[in-house]
Amino acid sequence: MQDSKIAFDDILTSRQARVLADALSHEAVDAHLLGQLWRGLEPDHGIERGYSALISSPSTPIREIAADLGVSERHFRRSITSAVGLSPKLIQKVQRMQDVLTLSRGAKLTLSSLAGRAGYADQAHLARDTRALAGLTPTQLLREHR
Repeated sequence: MQDSKIAFDDILTSRQARVLADALSHEAVDAHLLGQLWRGLEPDHGIERGYSALISSPSTPIREIAADLGVSERHFRRSITSAVGLSPKLIQKVQRMQDVLTLSRGAKLTLSSLAGRAGYADQAHLARDTRALAGLTPTQLLREHR
């Protein structure tokens, strides 16, 4: 990515981007300003824990994960979506599908067994998610995955 340009808005909040752009236009960037801007880029450990919970337990209700983190469900949904770019529910759907693909590598399992082990309610649930995410039937996805 040599010589590529990245907009401030791509890596900073809109407020941080305005402050930095203004400081650059007045040649007033110093260590203190950069320290203030960088502090806002520290990882949010609550988001990290929430994302880990979504990945490790893709069948756990989002309200339970939010409650475990001590935040409202609405706040958790907004924070995860803002940080990751995907909704918590979509993260869980993708993870369940990943789990199906991982499980399919091991033993020969029926689609309903794969669905159950990956946390789907039933085989139809697996089929809906597979079609929505990959545009394929579960059988087609597994065939292409091998």
